[in-house]
Amino acid sequence: MRWLWVAIVLLVTAGAPGVGLHYAGGLEFQTEMDPTMSRSQRFWKVLHMQAPPALAPGILMQLRLLALISTDRDPLVSATSQ
Repeated sequence: MRWLWVAIVLLVTAGAPGVGLHYAGGLEFQTEMDPTMSRSQRFWKVLHMQAPPALAPGILMQLRLLALISTDRDPLVSATSQ
């Protein structure tokens, strides 16, 4: 079961670049749509976009972290890895 824990850790670390890439794509799109927007307006507009959702990888990271927390000290996982 340790392989599952390692896989979850890898997925959590892959989520941070996912948030950055989604945000960068949304930022580029909003800049093309309206280049006169201020930075703060563009920031909030990108965060509230429907496609691509900038925070979707962050939500997935939270779920993966929850999976890590719930299996960290599980006696069944510890018993099978020894």
